[in-house]
Amino acid sequence: MEKILRISVQDGPTKRPAVIRKYNENMGGVDLCDQMLSFYKMSSRTKNWTTCVIGHFFDVAITNSWIQYKSDSKVLNRPAKDTQQYLDFKLHMAEELMNNTYLDHSSSEDSEEEYEPPVKKRIPQPEPYVRKYGAMHMPEMVDCKHAKRCRNMGCKNKTYMRCTKCKMFLYITKKRNCFLDYHR
Repeated sequence: MEKILRISVQDGPTKRPAVIRKYNENMGGVDLCDQMLSFYKMSSRTKNWTTCVIGHFFDVAITNSWIQYKSDSKVLNRPAKDTQQYLDFKLHMAEELMNNTYLDHSSSEDSEEEYEPPVKKRIPQPEPYVRKYGAMHMPEMVDCKHAKRCRNMGCKNKTYMRCTKCKMFLYITKKRNCFLDYHR
């Protein structure tokens, strides 16, 4: 290795390969994109790799758009003060994407009204006179896959116990008796 190094030094300066010359002429775009990406990266609290990769691709697309916008501004002889800075460009793009809807309602000719997602069926609370009426209310253990939320006001516990009359799921333990509170 020393012999090769000595030979190249003795021969004088070596010529730059054409590939290196071409790279140096056109290196501004990639380096500028990497530099701008390091300033304002999209952040997320997840360590999920797919979310991180998608966020990075959005960052690269926005950064390349800004670089193209800046070069177009130079071609159009737009003054530098009228050309948006990178962060302003990114924020403006985000606002536009949030404000604009790209749904084409003309393509769906069969329905004129807006789409409404299906509403989850919820059993309505019974009238107060039914709730508080006598000895007809009895708790029963329901065999269902997942426990249901207690329907007593202020209780967020889950239970398998249901009133036979009201059909409301109500939490019952030694410390808390929502069944009794609900029917008083």
